Amino acid sequence: MAEAIAPLLVEQAMEQAGESAAHLWVRAQQVYVLMEDSENAQLCANNAVQSMPNDFRFRRNLALLLLQQKQYNQAIEQLNWCLHRQPTDASLRSAWEAAQSGKI
Repeated sequence: MAEAIAPLLVEQAMEQAGESAAHLWVRAQQVYVLMEDSENAQLCANNAVQSMPNDFRFRRNLALLLLQQKQYNQAIEQLNWCLHRQPTDASLRSAWEAAQSGKI
């Protein structure tokens, strides 16, 4: 079932722009995560950020996905962007510290 849904969501996202596209990209990402397809999940999360590059929600989503995938340098880059906008967010700070620790 998920194998059929993900491409449809991607197709819909490609036909949209801005916030509508970003939400569809995140939905597709979630399906790919359930399918354990980390490459396509990351591609979708990146596309969500490209659709709404200044939106905190989509950057945070990408940062946490990158952290889960142990892509620490990329996660730190996104977490830095998020922390610059919400410096008191404890969960972001914790994720940043985890990414820093994983980098070693």
